[in-house]
Amino acid sequence: MNCSQPSSSKENVYDYKAMDIMHELNISLSVFTNRILVITNTASFSGLTTPHYLGLNALKSKFDGQPFEILAFPCNNFELQEPADTGLEILNSLRYVRPGSGYIPNFVMMGKVNVNGANEHPLFTYLKKNCPPVTDRFEDNLFYSPLKNGDIRWNFEMFIIDKNGKAVLRYSSDIQPLTLVDTIQKYVNT
Repeated sequence: MNCSQPSSSKENVYDYKAMDIMHELNISLSVFTNRILVITNTASFSGLTTPHYLGLNALKSKFDGQPFEILAFPCNNFELQEPADTGLEILNSLRYVRPGSGYIPNFVMMGKVNVNGANEHPLFTYLKKNCPPVTDRFEDNLFYSPLKNGDIRWNFEMFIIDKNGKAVLRYSSDIQPLTLVDTIQKYVNT
């Protein structure tokens, strides 16, 4: 889905901060200025965990040395598929369970957040405000309220952010990360 932000709006992802996975640093997203970003919500115990995490590592490797980064935000809003309380638990779940086999993310893992509902992280409020939902259908087993039309519908939705920090595209969790290579390359080249 194409995102649209009024040209008069100066708001962008660089206006926001988020905790790192270990909750030690409150990172200003302005440190990613002039990079293409993929921002995604993740979960360690989803049927999508293994293919998406492996795909995110492969996607990051495709753009090694280029102005590109992936920011992954663990989230427990959907079927309680991210039950871990700490960054260490999340990273150990990935390393030893799903995907397992010693998996280590090669991209930026942020702290666990809510992406929908009354306690959603402001970054996701911004993203959803400027990018239409990927479907009108809501899944069952949602652990947030209130429900809003623009809500992220499940784990592993992805947003592409241009070098100016503006959201330009939104993808459903049905889309595998490596299918975004050509699209991301176009933004990297601009």
